[in-house]
Amino acid sequence: MNKKIILIVGFISGFWIQTNAQQNVTVTGYVSDLNSGETLISANVAILELNRGSATNTLGYFSIPNIPPGTYTLACSYIGYELYTKEIILKPTENLRFDIKLVSNVLQGGEIIVESKS
Repeated sequence: MNKKIILIVGFISGFWIQTNAQQNVTVTGYVSDLNSGETLISANVAILELNRGSATNTLGYFSIPNIPPGTYTLACSYIGYELYTKEIILKPTENLRFDIKLVSNVLQGGEIIVESKS
């Protein structure tokens, strides 16, 4: 009898863990330059509300796993580009593929005068 109870409790626990684990989703995608289409290495991609994120790899690919369903702000930053933010809605068991195209932002400095004295 005890073996049957342990077996049933184990089965229910395993089913519950598997069901809850399957509700989390993964956000993946590529980050690239809007004009050239070139992928951006080491761009930062984050879900602001969860303080979780990832950096893109050498192919511009990112992956942020195990995110609970909900509405979040996805942000992406890279030096020399405008900050990108987008509201995303994550549904249970529906992984999201989201490609990001960043707009370059030229940084302008003041005039520099170089003089030489001989």
